[in-house]
Amino acid sequence: MTNKFMQHLIDNVKEMYPEILDSCHFVPPVYFNKTRYKTYSVADKVVYIPVIPDLKNKQDISIVRHDMAMQHVLHCLHHMADQEQEKMFVLTQFTYSDYLNNPGTDFQQHRLPVPSGVIHKDDDVSCVDFVIVHREHGVLVGVVKAVSDKVEDSDDGQQDEGGSVVTAVTEAVQQLQKVNRVIRHVMSDQLQCPTVRHTLILPNLPRALLRGAVAKHTDLVEKLRWCLDATASEDPTNQCPCVEDLSPPSTPWNVRSHVVNTLRDRWKWTRVRVDDVVMTDDLYFTVIARLCGPATQSTLDIQDQPYLLPKTLAEAVSLTGDLYERCTLHPDMVAMLNEKRLFLVGPHSDEKMQMLTLAAKRWLSRGRKVYILSDSTDTRDSMMSLLWNTLITSGDPDEARDPPRGHLSVVQCDLSNKNEVEKELEKLNLKEGSSPCVIVQDTVVNGSFCETVRGRYPDVYFWATSSTNKNVPEGWTLKTFIKALTCPPAVVRAVSNVAVTQVSPGDDGKPTCLPPTDGPPVIYFNHVKVGSWAVHYCKDCSKEVADFLIKHLFTGNVTVSPAHDVSATNTQTTPGHTSTTLNRASILQKKDVLVLFESDRDRMNQFLIGLTECGIAVSTLKNVNGKYTFTGQHDSVRAMHVDRLRWCPVRKKVVVYVEKHRSPGDVYKKRLVIRTCTSQMIVIRGNP
Repeated sequence: MTNKFMQHLIDNVKEMYPEILDSCHFVPPVYFNKTRYKTYSVADKVVYIPVIPDLKNKQDISIVRHDMAMQHVLHCLHHMADQEQEKMFVLTQFTYSDYLNNPGTDFQQHRLPVPSGVIHKDDDVSCVDFVIVHREHGVLVGVVKAVSDKVEDSDDGQQDEGGSVVTAVTEAVQQLQKVNRVIRHVMSDQLQCPTVRHTLILPNLPRALLRGAVAKHTDLVEKLRWCLDATASEDPTNQCPCVEDLSPPSTPWNVRSHVVNTLRDRWKWTRVRVDDVVMTDDLYFTVIARLCGPATQSTLDIQDQPYLLPKTLAEAVSLTGDLYERCTLHPDMVAMLNEKRLFLVGPHSDEKMQMLTLAAKRWLSRGRKVYILSDSTDTRDSMMSLLWNTLITSGDPDEARDPPRGHLSVVQCDLSNKNEVEKELEKLNLKEGSSPCVIVQDTVVNGSFCETVRGRYPDVYFWATSSTNKNVPEGWTLKTFIKALTCPPAVVRAVSNVAVTQVSPGDDGKPTCLPPTDGPPVIYFNHVKVGSWAVHYCKDCSKEVADFLIKHLFTGNVTVSPAHDVSATNTQTTPGHTSTTLNRASILQKKDVLVLFESDRDRMNQFLIGLTECGIAVSTLKNVNGKYTFTGQHDSVRAMHVDRLRWCPVRKKVVVYVEKHRSPGDVYKKRLVIRTCTSQMIVIRGNP
């Protein structure tokens, strides 16, 4: 049974990772932050509110800092994998109890060694933060410590002269010592155990401070020297990657070329020891199968429920999309729903639309009359028209109609003319003593109109949107929206160069409320043909995209039983554990992919033909009887021109953006992607 179990694991990882010997994989493919959520109901709609850690609770803050430090390190490792074409697996968010914890009913009685067989007094020592299984260099286990030289890292809020650094290094040494015992035990059934090296990474600490903090602790320095395989004459702190060795902490995704060489030097990957074990194909398969196969399931608690962490890119893209497609509000935004007179200031965004929608749904559910005032002559291109469409339908042409309960009407008004206030009020047909709810278009807001409505109808609920705060009347609550909560940061950074400075309403910029995940890195394909062969005409580009989609996103390989929505669960019973109900991501489908064209709409056909020739069905957006809908097969890739997002908003997990010209091009059009993509962005770059 044990032999069959091992072969089953190897066969499975070969299927999950077809290029297992010649490529790099991160497991999970993206890092998921340990942000917890609570739910709130608005007119029968579930809203997710992230729980802000207690600033006075050192453990809460340390979790946030550790997530940030891990993401920082992973940015560097991703850069290394891309630049050097490393052949390796990088395992994160793993605990010892995850190892072979889900063998399945057929192999419950297997006899492969597991970590619980390691009996030692350090049972409370946590697992390492990452494990790299490399085709050439064996196994590298790493610990990441978020400690820095800042005062807030000390227990009492005072400068502790390196005490927190010593504590962090001591914990790291214990973690590295324990992992050796665990690996030797779990690989004890093999003739050889792979060579294991160790690293300690401190992305927020200068090396000089690390060296100074541990210098007086001779015993700790000797233990660190042993962990890092340093000779008696070497300073082990030189082998710890610190802040100067990695990307800048303020922009960790901006990884410079020297980082890769520095990491390789710190880890001494070019040094060969006489006792090194050669990483054969069989040994490589064995280690990967046990750590990354279906029998090892890692989880993450989200909203007090465990979610299965994904193993493949398709699963990671889907889970990321599931998390970002939820209606999520910053905690301060919940209180905004009770405001009577509110100005939402900032660029047009899903966050502003989401707040308007929730407020209108609440008012309608309470039987109030809701008036949407628009001053746009082109109703198709009006934000208020989008709001109307969202309220009377789902807002997505793929989804079913969901009409409102109360009275809803759109009134076109000339709000810029101060002399027409009475005329515009007559259009509303309001009665004194009524409690109307008014939402105003975000172009020109007339202060006189606002004050007249408030004075005549004191109980009015009046919300307005504006791109600036210049026209906001005195005494009205103002909230600024400049952070995308419904799009992964990786996509926001790729689309907008101002994303670094963005904060959400009520956020003071402190790292206390992290997003669910940074999201999958943006993928780029370059159009290389010149002359009249624009990217929109190029079948070669579309076939490259099709090849990627088929190999990595439409694989059909899942590590658990299929599910079609995020609420689906999987009940697992593992040896020595009680039954656990686990949530898992929905399966990625073709209709989760949207192709957006930046060029003229009549130039899309050749690109789409290339997709269909590769076996990917495509549906295009059509206006049928005054309503936009995707025509074609139900489960097919969607395609449309980016301009139509203005009056027909669509949100998809995967967005393939086909440029007309090389970036930046039309920045406004590209920023529409922030309102559209909930997970993976793929960019087809045009000719310069």
